Order: sequence, then structure tokens, then C-alpha cells
Amino acid sequence: MEKHKRLKWLVGAALVLWLVGILFPMAWASRSNAAWSEWFNRVFAPTWVHIVMHAALYAVLALGLSWLFGKHMRGLYLWGIVLLVALAQEGLQLWGASRLPGWGEAFDLLVDAGGAAIGLWIWQRLRGRRVHENDEVKK
Repeated sequence: MEKHKRLKWLVGAALVLWLVGILFPMAWASRSNAAWSEWFNRVFAPTWVHIVMHAALYAVLALGLSWLFGKHMRGLYLWGIVLLVALAQEGLQLWGASRLPGWGEAFDLLVDAGGAAIGLWIWQRLRGRRVHENDEVKK
């Protein structure tokens, strides 16, 4: 049991770092360094990379939160928490850019919501398999 508690603490700490990475306004930070800005724009400018990165960030966040709180919260609540993080991230980006939201932010939120749904779906599949394996062991 002690090992499980330690693992939960490590996953929680990793998720906090993950959240910092999500919420830190990378585009804003890239403005202060020309080399960083060039690299950032080269890597993240293609639309497909932007979509994959947003979906992956929020899928991992949803999966991690599910592992930590899945026994105490239903998927819809976890999805809502992940969407609040997505809203905070978009808000920080807008604040850093000093502009109002537009289609780009709405699109990012849709991708984030889809990524969160994928993470929750993966969790359900993993949890269902674990329950099924436990039933097989009991027979």
C-alpha cells in the first residue's frame, strides 16, 4: 500500500509539472529570445503539429487525473476540470498577446476537449480491462 501511495504522489507531482507546462505561455516567452522564437515557430507553426500537441497535452492530463481521482470522480467531472484548464491556458495566451478571443481559441478548445475525451476513453478501456482481469483471477 505504501508503494501505491508513493506512486500516486509521484503522478500528482508529474501532473503539477504538466500543468505548469500547459499553462506557461510559450509563445509569449518566445518573444524575448530570437533563437527560441525561431525554433518555436518552426516546430509549432504547422497546423497538424498544433492539433496533435493540444490533443496529446489534454489527453495525458485527463488520463493522469483519472488515475489519481477516478475512484472519486466521474468522467464528466474530470472532463470539466480539464476543460477549465484549457480555458485558463487560452486565457493566459490571450492576456499575454493582449487581444480578444477568436476562432483560433475556439478551435483550440475543441481540440483540447477532444484530447480530454480521448484520455478519458483510454482510461475507461484500461480500467475495464483491469476489472475483467481481476474477475478472471477470482475464478
